[in-house]
Amino acid sequence: MPRLPLPLVVLEKHNIKKKNAEKKTKRLNHNLFLFIFPTIIITAIFNIPKCFYYDQQSVIFVKQTATMTEEKEHDDDGGEVRIKEKYGDNLNRTTKSNGSVNDNDKSLSPLRAFSSSSSSSSSSTSSITSDEDDNNVVSSSSSSSSSSSSLFDKAAEHIFEIATTKSTSNTSTRKEFPKNINDWLSMNLTTGGGLSNNDRMTLGKIYSKANSIFEYGLGESTSIAAYLEVPRYSGVDSDPAYVATARALAPDYFRFYFADIGPTKAWGYPRSTLPKNKFNYQISSLLSEINKPFDVYMVDGRYRVPCIFISLLHASSRSSAASSSASSTSSNSTSSNRSGPIILLHDCIVNLNNSDKHRNQYASVNTLLDIIDTTADRLCVYQRKPTTTDQMIYDMWMKYQDEIG
Repeated sequence: MPRLPLPLVVLEKHNIKKKNAEKKTKRLNHNLFLFIFPTIIITAIFNIPKCFYYDQQSVIFVKQTATMTEEKEHDDDGGEVRIKEKYGDNLNRTTKSNGSVNDNDKSLSPLRAFSSSSSSSSSSTSSITSDEDDNNVVSSSSSSSSSSSSLFDKAAEHIFEIATTKSTSNTSTRKEFPKNINDWLSMNLTTGGGLSNNDRMTLGKIYSKANSIFEYGLGESTSIAAYLEVPRYSGVDSDPAYVATARALAPDYFRFYFADIGPTKAWGYPRSTLPKNKFNYQISSLLSEINKPFDVYMVDGRYRVPCIFISLLHASSRSSAASSSASSTSSNSTSSNRSGPIILLHDCIVNLNNSDKHRNQYASVNTLLDIIDTTADRLCVYQRKPTTTDQMIYDMWMKYQDEIG
């Protein structure tokens, strides 16, 4: 077979490569067509209903807006002009003539007309009904968050009642504090917290009549409450060692809280000022005391001045309207015209002429509270003045909330 000249051989090879490339391109285009065309068809099939839905949604919204009318009506007493706006045939949204909207309708929105709920009769829900070919689509946004919250509160109240069942015990069987202070001292339940014998006697007298006690700061007063078996007791301290010691000596139903204010120094003072300190010490534990105030609030820890005011606000918010049963224990008490709990403050100025400058900030309490018992040495027995309002107490707390002493 004759050989082709070299230039023709090169040309033939080039033609063959060109043909092969063209075949590959056609095959690739064919494969892409087989893949892309079905994809387009499938995508179109799934998106056509959506497009129709969104278009229908826009039509309904425009129709609602276009059919909105205003009607004026007068009350029977001659009075107030109201404007009634109608969305479709079924929605009546009432506003006053000044343009304000009823509270029940604040969350109304036409875009909610496409929810699938059919009724909103039993809850405070917001709904919009629109008619499209005599078909009403009702939106009912159930208050799931408020429902969950109410169920949480219900569970909390149930458990709280179980935890405080001792409060129903008969006070006639209660122990009494020893009339002779030496009998108490012989029990070796005293601490180095600074209570004098007069303070102990006053404290024992009040605690023996109280049905419920809350303590800021644990110590010998906690031992007195445990000895007297106070029916309902809660206490908080920033020192975990104090909490553990008090819990070991107390009845099982006593409840204790640890206030995390970071590392502490002597007497539970925080080593540093942390954003969490005030909430954890002053308020957190009282939030757990559901719907029940205390007869007595003993303040002998940190943040004493703000804790006094928080205690009063807690008692007031938990409907402590009647005078505390513990207020009748003092022969020097003049609390017949007062109401609310007994507030005990240790290391205070019982005698206003006292020149103890370290505790002079406690004198601010006397502007809102009266000392109703002067038998102790450094234990003030307070009750709020008849003229003291909750707002005044709150304002004082705002002023002194940062006082750690």
